[in-house]
Amino acid sequence: MRNPILMVCVLLMVNTSVRSEELFSSFDGVPASIFGISSQVFSDFPPGSFTIGADDFEVLSNQDGWTIRRINVQGLFFNIQAVEPTPDSINVYILGDSNGQPDTTDLAAASIYAAENLNTFTNNNGNFSITLPGGGVNLPAGTYWLAIHPNMPLANGAQWGWVESSADGNPGTANGAVSVWFQSSELINMNCIAMWGQRISNCDIGGTSNPQDPDLAFQIEGSQFNLDVIFKDNFDFN
Repeated sequence: MRNPILMVCVLLMVNTSVRSEELFSSFDGVPASIFGISSQVFSDFPPGSFTIGADDFEVLSNQDGWTIRRINVQGLFFNIQAVEPTPDSINVYILGDSNGQPDTTDLAAASIYAAENLNTFTNNNGNFSITLPGGGVNLPAGTYWLAIHPNMPLANGAQWGWVESSADGNPGTANGAVSVWFQSSELINMNCIAMWGQRISNCDIGGTSNPQDPDLAFQIEGSQFNLDVIFKDNFDFN
């Protein structure tokens, strides 16, 4: 007796472009008078202490997914004592979303994507262009949070700040959810210690503009991919 014909569904990921293009950017919302918020691993004060900012982006459902290859971040150095520093390395994390905030503070172990101690970046006066290793990361449709901080000891004589932004150059408006922030211990103030909080309203981390710019300045480069479903119905099993 012959078994019924089985229908097999094969899911293929097909890149729509082999070249990188801009997938997301909040650069248009950077104000003329820029302000940078602390986001840095202070490897010597005390070792492992850090601050970190994060902002959200969305892979739309009609795009199926993205292959992210490069992340560009607008930032600045402050408290420079001598020669402008270069970070020892950079940490990049992509986290899931939980009710409008990142879903974890366990960055190394629980992020969707974690690339630590990266040296594949260029530094232009605090603006970083970071190439992700291994061809990048594939993300299906959904909402995600990008968190970045350089590894820089205070002995280098400077700190790094992630530049603020707003949606479409319209001050005080957010692109998606407002950005968030936390610190490993009481480094900057007494707020948002070891837990994410809205950067301005909960953590009191921001510039003096009125209204304040709630987002952070970054750009994602890569390509879209489509999930093509092929149905094969001619498998005949005896």
